[in-house]
Amino acid sequence: MKTANSVFAGLFLGFLLAMVALHAYGIHCSGGTLKSEYESQLSDDAPISEKISFVLENSESAFNEDLDYNHWFIQLYGGIQRLAGRRYVDDSSGYPVAKLSNGQLTFAVITEFEDPTENALATVSFAQRLEQDGIPFLTVVAPTKLSVEEAQMPAGVEDYGNAIGDAFLSTVEAGGTAALDLRETFAQLGDYSGYFFTTDHHWKPEGALFACGVLMEFLEREYGFSVQWEALLEENYKATVYEGLFLGSQGKRVGSLYAGLDDFTVFTPLFETSFTYLIPERSLERTGTFNEALCFSERLEETDYFTSNPYTYYSGGDWGKAIMVNNLLPDGVRVVLIRDSFSCALAPFLALQCGELITIDLRYYTDDLYAEIQELQPDYVIMLYAASSCRSPAMFQLSSS
Repeated sequence: MKTANSVFAGLFLGFLLAMVALHAYGIHCSGGTLKSEYESQLSDDAPISEKISFVLENSESAFNEDLDYNHWFIQLYGGIQRLAGRRYVDDSSGYPVAKLSNGQLTFAVITEFEDPTENALATVSFAQRLEQDGIPFLTVVAPTKLSVEEAQMPAGVEDYGNAIGDAFLSTVEAGGTAALDLRETFAQLGDYSGYFFTTDHHWKPEGALFACGVLMEFLEREYGFSVQWEALLEENYKATVYEGLFLGSQGKRVGSLYAGLDDFTVFTPLFETSFTYLIPERSLERTGTFNEALCFSERLEETDYFTSNPYTYYSGGDWGKAIMVNNLLPDGVRVVLIRDSFSCALAPFLALQCGELITIDLRYYTDDLYAEIQELQPDYVIMLYAASSCRSPAMFQLSSS
């Protein structure tokens, strides 16, 4: 199947290049910006190479203005960019995509340093309030696919996500707040790109499970957390791989012809599980096994690459508040996880370690977080954000007072 897809993609891309060379595609199809620009700047007897160069350099704005991101044209345009060997694809909505040296995609949006000091100070202040109440607080910084050790971006394109994460952690630790930098452990693996999707900014379920193991080791060492070790080993899960299922957030900007499609792994525990999952904002309650309660199989059945999101198979999506009750650990710890989208894949694995896991996404949560925690009286509060999230004020609306 993959060979057939590759052959088809090659033939299709060849067809596209021929169309561009004949100046039929992109000129008469756009019917607007590119056509008028072409007629005013190039004559019909201009060299074919000059026509190809012109279309490659100007088609992006024409597609943005005249075609409104019709999916077919995203595929066409991405295919042309791949043929041209371009590693930076601009985007009128403000989310340009860069191809890393290892072939994976990333958003090229953090092109200047955004000081996270205020966010870090808010975290320290919130942690101190909880510590005074006897509730341990831990902040965790997760890696992105951009390694801190290697220059992977195209020449002339900068990304300050890791620098922002470094500055955030420096201020948090200086304030005496406990912190765990998952990037250090991932870096010890060397090339950890296999733990991240090629076309999406998130880690794969494999990466989330690995990260959960690192977190558990830290909690056991520092806090005496009782760890269910069997739930942290891939060998204790049935792994079902859906090939070519996922076009991620970055791939949706440039199409599958530019960087392909991602496989997606569904982990099914080979040990007994029982959960109740509550999502108050959806009035949703699900009870069953790990996969029945915490995972959403319908996410795997959607067939439109540009509108589906298999990543949300785990947890169902980003909810303001959600509650995962482990029915087999009635005396287990209660944990509040302040999260971003990276925890969609991680939260179900963390829930295997808890009696009750309450997840809070401050982008969508509208109540008073401190009052909520006071009412819940959890054993631990964990804030887990990707390094790039540390720059966002919306992620640090921690208290109304």
